[in-house]
Amino acid sequence: MTSRLYSFTALLLLIFFPFGVFCQDFSPNLQKAYQEAFALRLNNAKEIIKQEKDQTPFKIYTESCIEMLDLMVSENRSYYEQIKQNEDIRLNILHKMPDNSPHKLFLQAEIRLHGALLKLRFGHDVAGAWSIIKAYRLLAENHTKFPQFLPNKKSLGALHILIGSAPEAYNWVVKILGLQGDIKKGLKELQEVAQKDKIWGNEAIWISLYLQGYVLQWSDNAQKNLTGFVQKNPDNLLISFLAVAVSIKNNQSENALYFLKDKPLGGNYVSMPIMLWYESEINLQKGNYPQAETGFATYLKQHKGKSFLKESYLKLFLCRYLNKQQAEIFLKKIPAVGGTFAEADKAAQQFFEDYNKTKHLPPIPLLKARLAFDGGFYDKAFIILQFFDEQDFTNNNDKTEYNYRLARIEQKMEKTNPAINHFERAIALSKTLPQTWFGAGSCLQLGYIFKEKGDKIAAKKYFELTIAYKNHTYKNSFDNKAKAAMANL
Repeated sequence: MTSRLYSFTALLLLIFFPFGVFCQDFSPNLQKAYQEAFALRLNNAKEIIKQEKDQTPFKIYTESCIEMLDLMVSENRSYYEQIKQNEDIRLNILHKMPDNSPHKLFLQAEIRLHGALLKLRFGHDVAGAWSIIKAYRLLAENHTKFPQFLPNKKSLGALHILIGSAPEAYNWVVKILGLQGDIKKGLKELQEVAQKDKIWGNEAIWISLYLQGYVLQWSDNAQKNLTGFVQKNPDNLLISFLAVAVSIKNNQSENALYFLKDKPLGGNYVSMPIMLWYESEINLQKGNYPQAETGFATYLKQHKGKSFLKESYLKLFLCRYLNKQQAEIFLKKIPAVGGTFAEADKAAQQFFEDYNKTKHLPPIPLLKARLAFDGGFYDKAFIILQFFDEQDFTNNNDKTEYNYRLARIEQKMEKTNPAINHFERAIALSKTLPQTWFGAGSCLQLGYIFKEKGDKIAAKKYFELTIAYKNHTYKNSFDNKAKAAMANL
């Protein structure tokens, strides 16, 4: 139901999973440890790295990678408190590397990025943001000194894209600190690494696919590339995770189900309850309510962190509500669990607050159509809504959502003119609902439609209107997408 978009800060969390580094001091044993960590066989990686006795720069880098991945998956706060001082210890060691090494500033930047990811993950947003800024400056300096050093282009490329698509709320920070965003340049840098570097190519592909899925526009070609990436790396759970998450995010649930069924299994891999969550999401989209309910409940038992707890209780509510069973008990649990780091959890919290104020629930046809659409089951979604029109809904928010949902379905079914009309109607209705996101979402999609038509003036107008909307649930995500789309007009 809720979009799995992330805020600008959360995008940084998912983007910078550093996948490796290579030079003459990066021993085959350490490379093996890294590859095991990259595949999310973390215990194997930890055992291998124990064989390295010397505390070299590349050993501490690999240790940092392992710790970061471990904590990103587990969200184990007590473990984080135990190891968070390691960042400064490692930076002190790396500072002693020779100045003529292109890895000196690069490795320092990567260690700072590891620390930033963990700070952000555990709610230390300001400290995490400063770590990212420091990393950016190290990478920029290193690029000036060693402009042909490909790993630098990998990290800078991703940052250039993210900074270039930064939401409006972050613009003042970007300007004051002198950060340089450039989406086209970032894409070119990532493409160069993907094409030329045998060690870093996979990371560039991973980042490019992620950015296409969450910041830029997804395409059939991107889905094809994603499938090929998984097929070339069948034993890599991190790549499988990417494939599932991005496919579901972009209305490709059947593809996501394929990736889920083919994901690598075994005790050597880290436990990832989120994969069960995704399977439950697909069951909900298909109307398999009992199976979905069991999956979401199991996720809540297995996951020890705070991610997607609010959304899980919202989904449990939907499983019961759409199956015409008593469901409000799950709604009441939403405010007491988890956090609102992910926009999905933020949306679940907003759903509860709206209900708590109005005691109004969205009509079942709208919810069913939305879920079917989210899964990419467009014919089913269209059939659900074709028996209704705007006048069948008495609540103004429901009228707005009806027009938005129908427009999105028509857009995907290439019924462009009706889609434009319904998006425009949703925008008009949303003017009386200042905190709803349907107006901003309609402007964003109209921008995409006119961009496809080659009408750059109209496209730019609607992307700018998207950014002009304030204080809605998906503000950061929509701003990211609108700015990225304008940069590529």
